[in-house]
Amino acid sequence: MAGLSKLVGESFRDQDRLTTAVSRHLLKRPEGDRRADCIHPSEASHEDWCKRATYYRIIGIPPEPTARSLAMEMVFETGHDAHRKWQTWLWEMGMLSGEWKCLACSNRWSDTSPEQCPACGGGRKVIEYAEVRADADEYLIHGRSDGEVFWNGERRLIEIKTIGPGTVRWEAPSLVAAHTYKHTDETGRERSGVDWQALWNSIRRPFPSHIRQGMIYCMATGVDSIVYIYDPKFLTAGPKEFTVKYRRDLIEDLLEECLIVKASVENGRAPKRPFWAETSCRTCKECSFKGVCWNGISQRHGDGVPAAHAGQSRSPEPGDAPTRPTRVRLTSAPAQAVGAG
Repeated sequence: MAGLSKLVGESFRDQDRLTTAVSRHLLKRPEGDRRADCIHPSEASHEDWCKRATYYRIIGIPPEPTARSLAMEMVFETGHDAHRKWQTWLWEMGMLSGEWKCLACSNRWSDTSPEQCPACGGGRKVIEYAEVRADADEYLIHGRSDGEVFWNGERRLIEIKTIGPGTVRWEAPSLVAAHTYKHTDETGRERSGVDWQALWNSIRRPFPSHIRQGMIYCMATGVDSIVYIYDPKFLTAGPKEFTVKYRRDLIEDLLEECLIVKASVENGRAPKRPFWAETSCRTCKECSFKGVCWNGISQRHGDGVPAAHAGQSRSPEPGDAPTRPTRVRLTSAPAQAVGAG
């Protein structure tokens, strides 16, 4: 047994492993064609959104290299696969609307579940769903919703989320705490575990950042309803579905922050750092613009004040800085479950 453990351990450290080669490949692969000159709903809806980092990206400051792990790439690909899966099913049902593109002739058009490209006649094998534009120039917001359907007599946007342990721990730590149980193992050691099935069953509404993201999409598209599909990654279970009606009051503060970024871009002065920002903060440590933000650069891109004080409205007092960035949590449930699994 000891020899087997040693062999397994050495194999995981072997630089010639196939998975190691895949990791090296991912480091060389381009990041993608996501727009850099705008605010993305997915970033703005998160608790740890930093307007300052978004500003640096929009004005064209080169991002610093960041680690790209195989684990994180797998998380992203799992999300993409879930999108394609649900979008394909809705397409087959003849109800998926939005923008489409032809891989054969590069034509792009708006349609509902097309069977062929109107320009070259190519069939479904060369057609790709390009989702639903969600643009709001007034707020410098540009994004894409995962889909749009006409269901039960009304237009509804679709937002597909793969839900794993990391998502739940970040979005709903109270649920994790409520379903964590301590026990003593056969050796007498105390251990703890999470009852993930019970936790999954207890989810009754979308998580706060998902609601904010969906409300941005509704505002930008003019669609008054959005359906969230939660696809679980951490256990074998059916999906959950929630429908949320558009409520602008849920994103008023977020839209104000978008206007601050837009004004900062126009006047060439970086927004203030969030009050929670500090060099030891995980969000700051993993930021692609931490060098520019904390070390200071030219007057054009900075605040014109020493870097140690740039962008801070005040120094956090002991005890008032949260362990992670926070927005106001939703205290009411604007979501109604529709056939939650």
